[in-house]
Amino acid sequence: MKKELYNKQQEKIRTGEKSELLKFGEERGYFTLSHVGSKITYTTQGCTDEFNDPEERVRVGLFYDLIETYGYKNSKAVIDIEIFRKIGHPHKKSDTKADIIIYKDGNPFMMFELKSPEEYEKYLEESIKTQLFERAATEDKAKGHLKYLIYYTRWYEDEGLKEKFVTIDYEKYKTFEEWDEAQRPNLRIIPAKYGIIDKPPLFVKDSKVDLRQDVHKDELDRIARELHNILWGGGKYQNELFFNLIGLFLVKIYDEKETEKGKPYNFQIFYEGNNPEKPEKVYDRMNELYKKALKDYLKYSKEEVKKVKDIVFDAPKVKYVVESLQDISFTVNKYDVLGDFFEKIVRSELKQTKGQYLTHTNIVDFIVRALEIENLSIELINTEKRLPYIIDPACGSGTFLIQAMKLITHYCQENSDKIKKSDAVQEKLLGLFPKYRTNRWAEDFIYGLDQWRPCYGSKG
Repeated sequence: MKKELYNKQQEKIRTGEKSELLKFGEERGYFTLSHVGSKITYTTQGCTDEFNDPEERVRVGLFYDLIETYGYKNSKAVIDIEIFRKIGHPHKKSDTKADIIIYKDGNPFMMFELKSPEEYEKYLEESIKTQLFERAATEDKAKGHLKYLIYYTRWYEDEGLKEKFVTIDYEKYKTFEEWDEAQRPNLRIIPAKYGIIDKPPLFVKDSKVDLRQDVHKDELDRIARELHNILWGGGKYQNELFFNLIGLFLVKIYDEKETEKGKPYNFQIFYEGNNPEKPEKVYDRMNELYKKALKDYLKYSKEEVKKVKDIVFDAPKVKYVVESLQDISFTVNKYDVLGDFFEKIVRSELKQTKGQYLTHTNIVDFIVRALEIENLSIELINTEKRLPYIIDPACGSGTFLIQAMKLITHYCQENSDKIKKSDAVQEKLLGLFPKYRTNRWAEDFIYGLDQWRPCYGSKG
C-alpha cells in the first residue's frame, strides 16, 4: 500500500468523536495503533487485538477511562485484559475470557464483561449469568476478594459519550439466582481508586444525572420481557396485575411531571449508606403517588380515592418495576417509549392463551391506512389548525388507537413540506408535535372507552 493511503487510513482512525482519547492514549503510552489502524496493542498488558471490532472499541475507551478517570495504575498487575480460564465440569471444561479485570494486591477486585452497543441488550442476561457469575466463581475461588461484576457498553451520540452498565455487588450476591431473586439490584456506578461504593447517584430533575432520553426499542423489549416473566410468572389475578402495572406507569408519568427542577425524582430506589431502601418503603411511596395521580390527573374525588385499593403487586415486585424503569424518561424521549413499551406489555400478557383475542397489528395497520387518516391530518392542519379526532368505543388493549397515533405522528413529520408555512399554522404545529414529545397531540384528539378502567379514570 502506498504511503499516502496509509496516512489517509491513519487520519480516518484518529478523527471523529474518539480522536482525543486515541491521541492522548498513544501519547501517554497506554496503547498503540498499527500503521493502518486495524490493530491495537495495549502496551503494558502485552495484548494485541482487532481495533475494528466494535467490542474492542468499547474496551479501549473504558481502558483509557479506568486510568484517567477512575485512577487505576496502567500496570498488568492492576489492569489486565483477555484473561483466559477454564470453567465447567472437569470433563466438560470450556475456555472463557474476562474482557477486563482490576486487581488489588494481586487479587481480583472488579471484573468487566463488555459488549458492543448493538449486542448489549440481546446478550445481557446470558452474559451476566455465564461470563460474569460463572467466571467470577473460578476467578475468586471463594476467597472473598472479588467485589464487583460489571456488564458494560459505550458509544458516542450527539457529540457526547453514552454509557450503559449494570454493576453487581458480588459480596452480596454470589450466584445469578441470588441476584435475580433480589430483583437484580444495580449499583449504577464504577468504583474509583478501589473506593467502596457509598450509594449510587440520585436521579435529579434538570441535572447531570437526569433521566435518559435515548432509550431504544431493543432495550424496551428486553425490559418488557423481564417484567412479564417476573410479574406474571405462575401468578394469579392476571388482569389485576396488568392494570396495576399501568397504574405504575401513571405514577411514573406523574412523578416526572410534578417533580421540581433540582429535586430528586420519587420514582427511584433510594439508598441509606450502601444499602437500598426496603421494598415496603418503596411500595408505600408508590401507592401514595398513585392516589395523588388519580386525584390530580384523572379527577378522582377524595371519597373515590379512599376506595381505591393499593397496587396489588407485592412490595418486592413494586420495587423491581421501579428499579427497572427509574432511569428512563416516559414523558421526554427521542423515541416512542411509552407507546412501544405499552404495546409490548399488552401483547405479552393479553394474548390468546389467556382468552384475549387481539387483532394483529398488520390488520390494524391495514384498516387504519384504509381510512387515510394521515391525509386527513394534513388537510385539517392546513384548513382548521387541528388533527382528526380518533375514537374507539371498545378500545380493549388500545392497539387501534396506538397505531393511529403512530401513523399520524410519523406522516406529519415526514411530510412537513405539505403543511402550510404560515406563522399561524407553524406555531400550531409546534404545539401539536413538540420536540421529544411528538405524540403530545394525542392528549386532545384520541379517545378510548372500555368497561374496566380503574387506571384511566372511569367512574361508571
